[in-house]
Amino acid sequence: MKKYSIMLALALALGSANVYGADFGDLLARLNSRDFSAERDVVTGKGGVYVGELVTPHSETPMFKARDEFRQMMFDAQQAKDAAKIADLCAFAVDALKADVSDETKAWLLEQLGVIGTDAQVPAIAECLKSDKQRVVDAAAASLAKIPGDAALKALEAAKDIPAVAAALTCRKAPIFDFESVEPSWPAAVSK
Repeated sequence: MKKYSIMLALALALGSANVYGADFGDLLARLNSRDFSAERDVVTGKGGVYVGELVTPHSETPMFKARDEFRQMMFDAQQAKDAAKIADLCAFAVDALKADVSDETKAWLLEQLGVIGTDAQVPAIAECLKSDKQRVVDAAAASLAKIPGDAALKALEAAKDIPAVAAALTCRKAPIFDFESVEPSWPAAVSK
């Protein structure tokens, strides 16, 4: 019996790694989907809930479900401090940027790379600064502004003639606002 339990545990462990990797293909298709029929049905009451009910209509669409799923994967990887999973998520996002996806999907993926990206993703993000789509350029600049390290800063400085990049550089170099330097009694006022 013990032998079978070990074999089952091993099969499940190997199978879950394959499922994790396989989820990415479907995930990109869902991230790039623009089928808002489910949202429309919820708003109009055709989806089983009536309009007066407190619901988030977009939560029923495949695209937003996929976004929530990706964010959950990011959160889980960050909480576990699992560098390999974070690297997998970053690789997925970079590969998706090169795929034939909508500008909205690219902008959203760039936003996520701003959260979990590292120096390794900077070249791919910086390449998006050359896009003819302003939305993608803006998202790439914002993403680079959030990524710590010299590589992202150098990429921004190399493209500083682009208005979105100039704004990102300003934000990146700005000192963090400190309430106590402005109003020393601020913490005491908040605590009362």
